[in-house]
This record gives sequence, C-alpha cells and structure tokens, in this order.
Amino acid sequence: MDPIFRYFVDEAEEEERQAQLRLQRIVLRDESNPFDMAETEFRKCFRLSRNLARQLIIDLTPHMAVGIRARKIPTEIRILGALRFFAQGSYQKTIGDDFSTCMAQPTFSRALSEVCSALEAIAPQWIKFPISEAEKQAKKEEFMAQFQFPGVIGCIDGTHVAIVSPKIDEHLYFNRKRYHSKNVQIICDANLIILNVKANYGGATHDSFIWRNSNVRTHMEQYYQRNHNGWLLGDSGYPQEPWLMTPIRDMPRESPEGRYTAALARTRNCVERCIGVLKNRFRCLLKARVLHYEPFKAGQIVNAVCVLHNMCIMANLDLEDEDAMAGEDVDDPVNEELFPRNIVAEGQQRRNHLIQMYFQNH
Repeated sequence: MDPIFRYFVDEAEEEERQAQLRLQRIVLRDESNPFDMAETEFRKCFRLSRNLARQLIIDLTPHMAVGIRARKIPTEIRILGALRFFAQGSYQKTIGDDFSTCMAQPTFSRALSEVCSALEAIAPQWIKFPISEAEKQAKKEEFMAQFQFPGVIGCIDGTHVAIVSPKIDEHLYFNRKRYHSKNVQIICDANLIILNVKANYGGATHDSFIWRNSNVRTHMEQYYQRNHNGWLLGDSGYPQEPWLMTPIRDMPRESPEGRYTAALARTRNCVERCIGVLKNRFRCLLKARVLHYEPFKAGQIVNAVCVLHNMCIMANLDLEDEDAMAGEDVDDPVNEELFPRNIVAEGQQRRNHLIQMYFQNH
C-alpha cells in the first residue's frame, strides 16, 4: 500500500476509534448515576456523603461555566469527577476513565480547574479566622474545655504538599527533604476546623517566613495591642511572640516550664491531626501521589480541599485512621534574629507570665 494512502487510512481509523471512545463515555455517563451507590461506597469514592455532595453541587453551580462546551458534561459530573480526583490523587486520565465520571483527559482538566475556582469562590463561607471578640472567646473556651490551655485561639503548622519540578523558579520549591513541594501554612481550632490556609509559598520557604508575611500575624499583633489574653500555638519552627506561644526546649518535666511545654504539645497536636485528616481524606495531597501541576494550580487544589475538609468536619463525617499522617513534618528551629528583638523579648515575658499564672503548680 502506498505510504501516503496508508497514513490517511491510519488517521481515519484513529478518528473512528476516538469517536467510539467518546460515544462509550457518553453512554456510560448516561447509564450510570453515582448517587445510586450505597452511602459507604459513595463516601469511599468521593469522601463526602451523598447529601453533602448534593448540597455542594447546588452551591458550586452558580460559579461553574455554562457555555455550550460545558453543557456537554453535566455540572454534577464535573464536580464529582473533581471530588474523585481529590479523594484518590490519581492521574487525570484514570479519573476521567472512571465509570461514574467518564470524561476525556482534556475535558477533565478543564472541569478540575472550574471546580477549584468555584470552591475558592465559596471559601470565605467555610474558612474563617475569628475576627470578633465573641468569636475569639468561643475558640478559647473550646481549647480550654478540651486541653486546659488558656487563651488559645488556634494552632499553626506548616505541611509540605509534593509537586512536580516546576519549569520556573525551580529552586524555590526544592525543600530540605530534597523533593519539590508547596509549603502550606494551616491554622486550625480545637475541633480540627481550618481557620486559615496559606498555600502560595514554595517548599524551600521556612515556616517562620510564611508566618512573618501572613495577614493573620498582622491581625494577631493588632489584637494583642487591644487584648493581651489571646494567642496561637506553634512549634519550635516559629518565633516566640506575645501573640504566638512556642515550646521551651530541654526543661525538666516537672518544672513549670516543662509542664507548660507538655501542655502546649498536647494542645498543638490538634493541628497535626488536622493535617493528617486532611491528607488522609483527600489523598491527592499525599507525598506519594505528587500533584502534577504548576505551583499556582497546586495551590488552588490545596485551597479547594481545605474547603471540603471543613465541610466534612462540620458535617461530622467520620474518617478511619485519621492520625496516620500526624506529625509527618518536623521543622528546623527558627532563627529568632530574623524577628525584632523587642518583639521576641516581649513574647518571652508574656510566656513567662502565662507559666506563672497557670503552670506554676501541679
């Protein structure tokens, strides 16, 4: 057969094959209804309950694309496809080929971007740092009731989310554990609800630098000027400030400082559990899965799943083995010389006062 003629025959056969695949996807989508799954199977696939998923579809629909191309794939299928990806962390083609969300890879890629943008649009409804005094007082009371540590508004930590090596500014994303990542700052309350997430820094950035440039730090500093009785809890990767309490290393266990540090560690464990639950529920964030996206989109995915995490926590959806990922990130000690000496000194004085008031005696 003439090579040129063979080329056109092969091209025609490939077009026919692709047309058959498209038809098969349409038939599978039309004949399958993910909401017909048993509740346990639905949660395993999408991490949300069926009722919560239905409500999510209602909430996201106003923020989803409605053009002719978008209407070819029902909105609920695009949203469920993204949920499947968040839960599983597989490659796009694998999720697109799933019987319940059949889509071509380029179609799924567009759908994922739409869903991430829609979730970011509703994020202010679900991720809220306490602003009013009443809101802060409620958080303090929750921490005091559960952990007997006074004045705590939230706990802070950073966690690394693995990404592929970016083409631009690669060195900013190569972390101390020698892989590429986003370093994500998370603040949560006593019930593992995320109060703030900051996912726009590379893995080479230290936790303390992200904190120093955080709007929450500015807010907490301003709050301290009005009310000296409220702070966040952080590990040794953060500076000791009047509005951020950190451990005191190498103190005898039965000393006031030792009791303070032990109580801080017990209380601050909630943010490690929060990160563990987040990554276990939405496994696209696990190091083994690696997000195959440029850094900006990886940050959008992190923000999106943090919204979903809060939805699940507030709906009391259980998750097995929630502590499996807790404590995976160990931070280097902070260089407090990077912070104003007067602030660090005032922070140490504030910590000493706290110890004298609450941890002097058994």
